[in-house]
Parts: sequence; C-alpha cells; structure tokens
Amino acid sequence: DIADDGTYAIVTDNNEVNVYNKNFEKIYNFQSASNSIIDVDISSESGNLVVASVTSKNGKFNTTIQAYRTNSEETVYKTEVDLLALDIRQIGNKLLVVGDTKCTAISTSGDLKQEHFDYGAYQLAAVTTHDDKVMVALADNKNSQVCNIHLLGSSLTSLISQQAKITTDKTML
Repeated sequence: DIADDGTYAIVTDNNEVNVYNKNFEKIYNFQSASNSIIDVDISSESGNLVVASVTSKNGKFNTTIQAYRTNSEETVYKTEVDLLALDIRQIGNKLLVVGDTKCTAISTSGDLKQEHFDYGAYQLAAVTTHDDKVMVALADNKNSQVCNIHLLGSSLTSLISQQAKITTDKTML
C-alpha cells in the first residue's frame, strides 16, 4: 500500500512488513511470527500503518488489527474482529474492515468501538471502496439471479440499497 506522502509498505511471503519512504529507503520492518498477514493500509494523514493478520478460533476466522506509527514500530492500537478481513482502509478516525461475513468500522480515537453491517444470509459477491465509502454486492443464496447492492458510508449506514437481477451473461441490471 502507498500513502499520499509516498511512504509505502510491502508484505513478503514470510509475514514480514517492510516500510519505505518515498526515496526507497527502508524505514523499518517487522515480522509476525504467529499470524498470517493478509492486508496492510498506510496513511500519511493518520501517520499509521495498519496490519491485518488472520487467526482462527473455534472453527471461525478472526482478524487481528494492529496499528503502528509509520516512522517506528510503536504500537498505536490493537484489536480483533470476528471475520476474515478482505480489505482494510483508514478513513479519518475510523478503520473500515470489509470482511467475509460483514463490514466493520472501528473508531480509532480511544475506545476502539465497533459498528457492523452484517450480510445476514447473503454472501459477499463483490466489493469496492472509494474515499470514505464502500459498495458491497451481496448474492442471495436462495435465488442466484438476485444480488443486493449497498453503498455504505464510513459509519456503515446504508446510503443507497438496490436489488439487481443477474442476467444469463452475468451482467447486472
């Protein structure tokens, strides 16, 4: 991931995160010995590098979220969410986590309060994020011809909800 100021983070195959400045100079690196790193997000606005790593507990995926300062290995906060994170994004004083069963917004200013948008009986079919919004397309398991599309704000309030019919050539109407 690349921050607006050119700082960037790279995750290697052996669960190591390397952080570089815009001049390609390594600032620091660290390695997760126990968990598999699945995503990172770096922000010049917050000055944080957020790392998502996956674990399993009682047969379900959990994601550990840990934030570090971008210029050191200092931990800013650490929390867990009961989902498999597919995408993480820092938005102001929140961290948006798009997961396999729900979206979670975590307040990063103090209490780490979590808000959720649960997919219910639907399956995540597609997701895209832009600025402070996320759009999820949720497939209906009972009717493969229907997909519900939700545009969510950073507090996971539904801004727009629309049902779409999937045609035989896999396009949405």
